[in-house]
Amino acid sequence: MDGLNQTGVTLFRLVEKMDAGPILLQKAVPVGPETTAGELAEILAHEGSQIFLKSLEYLCGGYAEYIAQDESLATFAPKIDREEERLAWSEPALKLHNRVRALNPSPGAYCVFSGKRLKIWKTRPLEGTNPGNGTVTGFAERFPVVGCGKGGLVLLEVQPEGKGPLRGDDWARGSRIKEGDRFE
Repeated sequence: MDGLNQTGVTLFRLVEKMDAGPILLQKAVPVGPETTAGELAEILAHEGSQIFLKSLEYLCGGYAEYIAQDESLATFAPKIDREEERLAWSEPALKLHNRVRALNPSPGAYCVFSGKRLKIWKTRPLEGTNPGNGTVTGFAERFPVVGCGKGGLVLLEVQPEGKGPLRGDDWARGSRIKEGDRFE
């Protein structure tokens, strides 16, 4: 959600204090600009299993070496507030794009269009000025572009209330979305 481009997994020994035990192994993992939380969870699970297997080798072989953890680098991930799920079009497009990625697959980001909830699953931010917070400012390869506080957000995959996920261009065509239409 913060738009960071790197995360990772760490195997460490548990101590009474939270996230303070000595580290046995770590693996940094890049976060791509389109990677969703669900995709990242799969990548981290795989990388975590690999360092776990390697740590067993070290422990069973008797050559495991622990490194003290720098507690000043520990980070806290706050609980996602339900209010964060709703997109505020006054915010910059990149911030909204990162929120959509972070909330996919659960709980999902949403907005309101024509009085109904519209889940937003995949987007692409556009730089530049797109005034008209929440207004369709045009189309990018037939996908609707919604103006934000700064830039525009291309809606690549959406899910109308009571329906399954759709490509943004198919939804726009079926819903007859046009320039000037507003999202809440």
